[in-house]
Amino acid sequence: MTPDRAGGDPVTLEMLEEPLAKSLPGVRKVRRYPIGMRHEVASVAMVESNPDVLGRAHDKELVLHLIGTHHGWGRPLPLVIEDPEPQMLSGTFDGHSMTVKSDLEDSPLALDMADRFWRLVAKYGYHGLAWLEAILRLADHQQGAEEAGQS
Repeated sequence: MTPDRAGGDPVTLEMLEEPLAKSLPGVRKVRRYPIGMRHEVASVAMVESNPDVLGRAHDKELVLHLIGTHHGWGRPLPLVIEDPEPQMLSGTFDGHSMTVKSDLEDSPLALDMADRFWRLVAKYGYHGLAWLEAILRLADHQQGAEEAGQS
């Protein structure tokens, strides 16, 4: 969520009861990520915290990759930075609870995401994987525009 989504006013942004982005129901709103931290990386860690979340996924690795790259970052190696004030991130999806600590710097997450990228390139090809990423990013943009009343 960016200040421009709240009319450019950071005070209005902080006072919102509901997030403007497409957060999952039940996900606790985290207001102050450290500068440079990407929520996509934390989202991958949350989903991986409960294997049942992707129980019905046709290609679990692809779903995790698309979660981690849905804003166009983290390809092939995501930036994972230290969180000086770690907090627990939690949420539910389809009745499945997810919980992870926000300080992911010392975790193998970034390397796991890079390895996953290369496995998916081998499976879908460079252009095929980029095409799938582009489809999701455009859908994400459209959803954001609809939520902002701009469609």
